[in-house]
Amino acid sequence: MAGRASAQRGDNGWGEWGGYMAAKKRKLEEQFDKDCMNNVQQHERKSNIFHGISIFVDGHTEPPADELKKLMIEHGGVYHAYYSKDKVTYFISNNLPYAKIRKLKPNDKVVGSQWIIDCIKQNKLLPTHDYEMYKDITKSRGQTELNFKRIEPMKIITSDFNVPNSDDEENNSFEKTSSSSSETEEIQAEDDDNLSALNAKHPKFLETFLKRSRLHYLSSAAVAKKVYVQDLRKKSEHRLLIEKQREELKNKLQRTERDYLFKLNDEKKDKIYMHIDMDCFFVSVATRNQPELRDQPIAITHSKGKKSTTSNENQFYSRSEISSCNYAARQYGVRNGMYLAQELCRNHNAKILCLPYDYEGFHIVSDLFYNTVLSYTLDVEAVSCDEMYVDLTDLILYLKPLHPLTFISLLREEIQLNTKCPCSAGLASNMLLARLATRQAKPNGQFYVEKGYEQEFISKQKILDLPGIGLSLLDKLQQNCSHHTIEICKQIQNLFSLEQLKTILGKKQGQTIYDMSRGIDMRTLSKDYLPKSISIDINYGIRFQTFDELTLFIKQLSLELHKRLKQAKQKGKQLTVKIRVRSLNAPIEPEKFMGCGRTDDSSRLINLHSYTDDVTTIESETIKLLKQFHFIVADLRGVGITITQLQSTTKTTHGQDINGTRTLFECNQFRVSKPAISIDNDDTNQNADQPSESSVTRKRPIQQEQTTTIARK
Repeated sequence: MAGRASAQRGDNGWGEWGGYMAAKKRKLEEQFDKDCMNNVQQHERKSNIFHGISIFVDGHTEPPADELKKLMIEHGGVYHAYYSKDKVTYFISNNLPYAKIRKLKPNDKVVGSQWIIDCIKQNKLLPTHDYEMYKDITKSRGQTELNFKRIEPMKIITSDFNVPNSDDEENNSFEKTSSSSSETEEIQAEDDDNLSALNAKHPKFLETFLKRSRLHYLSSAAVAKKVYVQDLRKKSEHRLLIEKQREELKNKLQRTERDYLFKLNDEKKDKIYMHIDMDCFFVSVATRNQPELRDQPIAITHSKGKKSTTSNENQFYSRSEISSCNYAARQYGVRNGMYLAQELCRNHNAKILCLPYDYEGFHIVSDLFYNTVLSYTLDVEAVSCDEMYVDLTDLILYLKPLHPLTFISLLREEIQLNTKCPCSAGLASNMLLARLATRQAKPNGQFYVEKGYEQEFISKQKILDLPGIGLSLLDKLQQNCSHHTIEICKQIQNLFSLEQLKTILGKKQGQTIYDMSRGIDMRTLSKDYLPKSISIDINYGIRFQTFDELTLFIKQLSLELHKRLKQAKQKGKQLTVKIRVRSLNAPIEPEKFMGCGRTDDSSRLINLHSYTDDVTTIESETIKLLKQFHFIVADLRGVGITITQLQSTTKTTHGQDINGTRTLFECNQFRVSKPAISIDNDDTNQNADQPSESSVTRKRPIQQEQTTTIARK
């Protein structure tokens, strides 16, 4: 469309399309230079403080933009009326709207206008650090850099962010970036085998990557817990153990007046949901055998950081990401997801204990956590390795008279005793309020939103604390209500009707926000694990030179995806391949070592001949789809395989899978004898589990969901 439109326009008198804006900017720059020359001739130039500095002003400032322009002229600086990343040194603003904050690019430096005033007062160019705004937003974010070097599980590493340890470099050889050839040589000299594992061409790359990947652990552990809970429901012996455990608890309970006074208004309809979550899970596990460390600021990361190669001795450098930090560290502004060297980490006055991941400990504690809760009830919806929803209604009725908080206190004490880790729990009449109550209870506490107090509770909750609500959605609401700052749910209740929300956000999302802001949640526990897709996606260390190298890696990915399908007890009918290719103007090696950088993403899909989890089928069909892409193998930066249209491999006694569907051959009324006629057709000799070439264009059964091929972006 763009090409056709530009062809129709022809020559617009400015040499090329877009020439108007270029000419306008050039005219404004010439006008600014002319004003500067006039000031020099009239002896109005007061200093050269801002020599070599150029600014762009946006949003509200004090003094206003015209005054700042005059100050830059008088003190040797340059003022740009339009923003250009190549020309502008500092973005000047005191307050930006949400829409512009979200559009800030990584490493954009937004400085308050007071910096200019203070520079002029002190007659020197001051550092901008104390005047910078939106630091967390403008810092570049990316995939966590992984340390493939073996680290002792409980070795404590102390990092002083004010005075970096001079020995840091010796212990972090695998977090060097490719920016220094001498550093790379040191890495190779120390451990060439581990370095090669950073590249996807290495035969053990995927195994090593997944072993060290926090995100892989979280996703695989969540699936494992959902399958575990689902399998446990089928075991009659476990139900007998629950009955015994409940009876023992009922006999030893010491009830108080609060317990005797509590009762549900309607025992058949009223519900008591619990949301329970471990506190700072990774940190708690890492320090469970060293409780004396818990009051110190602690972060879990692959690295303790290292000193920069610059001449500045106080410069601290690390691209490793903090995956978890305790509440003591958060008091200093440290947050999950920060880089170890980020400003708030670099400049506070505390020492941070940086501990490595203890994956074995995570598994042990997670199992103990789940088994403790599951010893009392099977009305559980697993969320992740350290989080779950529980319907306590039947259990509380069995133990009555008993106040829910009495049981929660006993449960949390038992979890603390078994795991040596704290947890927090929230209770309410629905799952949404229970989750928000847990946030209220943290750290290491409990909170119950009792019946009749739901509206009072929800009206005070922040909108961004609602699940699934982010700055983008809040920005849409804010743009339609500029005279109010929207922060809490009560404001949505008062300012927006249901129809207004549907108009702004769409019917489905508008209804969801309307309900959540009023504490309405009609969900019940999802007891059956019904995944919509199972996938594997690698965007780190992808550096191939030939298609044969890529083919060998696809074999590893296919095997891993096969294992995940087996673990989830699913087979799939549709396969999608996604690739990430380095963008045309992107550097060959991005800032993040072995990361993907800026990429163009594309995907293709194929409808398989039958439901399958066969590794050979996945591998062959993936390679076929890869050959349909047109890309330079050396520019590939990421590849992923996804299986959708899933069907459970678990069958019931009635011939149904867990999704409730039955095949035609499992229904008696469709069982017919096979005709004794031999059809001489090559297609009939194909293996039923192998997809045919015609499966790409073959029409699918009418009951299947309609899908289309995803075009290359």
